[in-house]
Amino acid sequence: MIEMKYYFLLIKITEYIFFQCIPITWNSLRRSHYCFIYWNIVMWLSWVVANRRDPGYIPLNSDTYYRAMKQIPYFDKWKKRNVTLSRLCHSCRCLRPLRAKHCRVCNRCVSYFDHHCPFIYNCVGLRNRMWFFLFVMSTAINCSFTIYFACYCVMIEG
Repeated sequence: MIEMKYYFLLIKITEYIFFQCIPITWNSLRRSHYCFIYWNIVMWLSWVVANRRDPGYIPLNSDTYYRAMKQIPYFDKWKKRNVTLSRLCHSCRCLRPLRAKHCRVCNRCVSYFDHHCPFIYNCVGLRNRMWFFLFVMSTAINCSFTIYFACYCVMIEG
């Protein structure tokens, strides 16, 4: 389900901050530590929600797909109505709306498909893109705090 190397990376960053830098910098940078803890909680919660939430899968075996398949012999007349055959997904057996794409990893069509993210091991689509954006932003903020704490530790310890 979720690849262990991504767990390992996030846990190692968190572990370094909590066990190496916090004892050295807690008294002098207490507000920064509280901000880091807050953003770390936001990062983990947004990661879980982005991972678990349905990205906007399009229902399988829709009636519109079968109606469109019956219209293929009449393609010349159908072409004049601005409906294209490229919107048919034969794997999902559905008629995809605009901006929907088929994910080859999940093997499903996703509405407003952006990409399949290996960090959340889910597609980024219509229903989870804000949670994914929050995850990316909180991870960047946590990385900034990590660099700040590490530089401060190096400056103090030498």
